[in-house]
Amino acid sequence: MEGLDGYRSLPDTMQHPQVKGKPDQQRRLMRVVRACLTHQLLKLHQAGYVHGDIRPANIMVDLHCLDDECNNVETLIERRFVQVVDWD
Repeated sequence: MEGLDGYRSLPDTMQHPQVKGKPDQQRRLMRVVRACLTHQLLKLHQAGYVHGDIRPANIMVDLHCLDDECNNVETLIERRFVQVVDWD
């Protein structure tokens, strides 16, 4: 499912040809998602909000996070390659 412009849900991202069947890419993707998600949720909670519906379909990923130039976690967070959405 295409959601935000240029983003795919985490399950759709895992099925993308750039990731599917490629363990190294899958591990890298999960490291990126974990780092970005942790950062964003911490900021949300510090602001007094709770998302309440975090599930794979609500985690949107920009496949550019797998580009070789994006090895630094701060760059990944800054560029917001991973977004948490609430479709309701």
